[in-house]
Amino acid sequence: MGAFLKGNPRFLRYWISTWTSEGGDWIRNMVMMFIVLELSGGSAISFSINMFCEFAPIFLFGFVVGVFADRWKKKRTILSATLFRMGMMVLLIGAILLRSLVLIYAISFVSAIGTLFFRAAAPAFTMLFVPQEDRQTASSLRQMSMSTMLLIGSPIATLLYMQIGAAWSLGITIALFIASWVLVQSVNVEETMQEAKSQKSMAGVWAEMKDGFRYSWHNSVLRPLMVSSILFGFGAGLITVLEIFITTDFLGLPKEMMGALVMIQGVGMLLSSLVLPKVKLSMQRFVSWGMVITGIGLGGMVAYPSFYATAFALIVFSLGQIGLNIGMATLMQTQVNFEYQGRAGMTINTIVNGFQVLAMFGAGWLNDFFTVQPVVAAGGIIMALGGVLCAMMFKRDLEPTI
Repeated sequence: MGAFLKGNPRFLRYWISTWTSEGGDWIRNMVMMFIVLELSGGSAISFSINMFCEFAPIFLFGFVVGVFADRWKKKRTILSATLFRMGMMVLLIGAILLRSLVLIYAISFVSAIGTLFFRAAAPAFTMLFVPQEDRQTASSLRQMSMSTMLLIGSPIATLLYMQIGAAWSLGITIALFIASWVLVQSVNVEETMQEAKSQKSMAGVWAEMKDGFRYSWHNSVLRPLMVSSILFGFGAGLITVLEIFITTDFLGLPKEMMGALVMIQGVGMLLSSLVLPKVKLSMQRFVSWGMVITGIGLGGMVAYPSFYATAFALIVFSLGQIGLNIGMATLMQTQVNFEYQGRAGMTINTIVNGFQVLAMFGAGWLNDFFTVQPVVAAGGIIMALGGVLCAMMFKRDLEPTI
């Protein structure tokens, strides 16, 4: 990995930019969680509504965003989306100062659209300066930065929130986004093909969207991901909302202790991102087994009301999640044509997040009716079944390749 970073300074600058971007996102996410819980009096339903507002745009606009991500220049899209996210943070500061949950919900919804464009353009942007034979290494390094920020982002964000408050914490988020923008701006790439694509009219959006979906369905790698993502997304939606209530309701700990569990998850993800790239498995198996192990870890979080038992299950969860992420990112950048990167990625994300949104929207009510333990356990079973289905479809559609 060190040799790859030394030999590819453009990826190194982009990689550093992902650290600052992830850091800003973590501060924003923790501030949002704490402020919504504070303003709503700890309401699971209010928290569920806010999470719905953050993820619903992926389901509603994902396919369209994919079209424009394929049309537009990747670097320009990432830079513009970063500027948009900065502006949303300024508005969010105002909403927090006004102590308005409605405004917070609205800003969460709108800012998620900027994040969509930012993420949709990233894989193809990386392909512009990372050769195909190095893309698994690039994916592993990307997972390493995400895992490290998962380890340190939550406690740092929690400390900032407690020491300087929500508004000043979001000011730091803006500064980190500015640093990310400067670093991406410094990465020089040639995008002559995308400049021509950007001249297409609005009339062709629907046709290009259908073409992207058709390509994804007929791609023997993408089709299993599309189908299995239905089950995986539903399980993921439950844990997205209920993780805080595993801490408070199931374990009986103060909400600030969620930061400790997130740190443990970060340790598990960081270690997994270092170890898993050395495992000789096909990327298809990384994906399917990753889903299964993630589901087992999720169910294990509520198997026994002990901090240590939940922490161990989080490490198992992290192992599966990293395997899934590395496998999927590598498959996307090696088995999907460059001109379909945005649409194919958004097709998978839209399916995952569509069912994730449905689960998140109902998670608060399910938690109040059934309690957190059976709901999370059911989510783990559903997620693991998604992995089994994915493995069966891979076996049917193609022979795994190392």
